[in-house]
Amino acid sequence: MPTFDREELEDLIAEAIGDSMDVDWTYRDGARAVLQALEEDGILKTFVRGTECPSSPTGNHIVDTSMESGPNNCFHCERPMQ
Repeated sequence: MPTFDREELEDLIAEAIGDSMDVDWTYRDGARAVLQALEEDGILKTFVRGTECPSSPTGNHIVDTSMESGPNNCFHCERPMQ
């Protein structure tokens, strides 16, 4: 796991929030951007109960938008997603 000093972490969070801002920006957009930045840098690993996928490189189910395995199925394991 990478190590950061406080200022580097503040810079990462500030950049994530700044990058998320647009005309219709909400606090939720900023929060999502911060979580995504922390996950991408390996600082945080989050799982939402019921979304874990052992076949996915991210560890989470990902919707198969091509719908080859059926509507609302996971791209990696092809299990139905609810």
